[in-house]
Amino acid sequence: LYGQEDLARLLKSFLNETAELIAEIGMAAEHKDGSEVARLAHQLKGLALVMTAVKLSENATSAEKLCNQTKELGEVLTKLEDDFYRVREYLATHPQFSTL
Repeated sequence: LYGQEDLARLLKSFLNETAELIAEIGMAAEHKDGSEVARLAHQLKGLALVMTAVKLSENATSAEKLCNQTKELGEVLTKLEDDFYRVREYLATHPQFSTL
């Protein structure tokens, strides 16, 4: 659907939006707002699936399901952050994405 010229813009948008969503999920979890955690995690799950970041999507699904379980949610949030950093590092180490 996108040409090569749009790829860098699309990936940059994905990285920015993912970082924002993870931060917002963390804030919602701190405030014990389970419904907001679930909403944001659902949004992240869809975004990650579209970009084929499967592990990130799976952990977003877990966050969505565990939205009211503080201890387990904390563990999943750590996994989300780790998954995001792995995706970002992967993109940074491949020459075709060096403009990110």
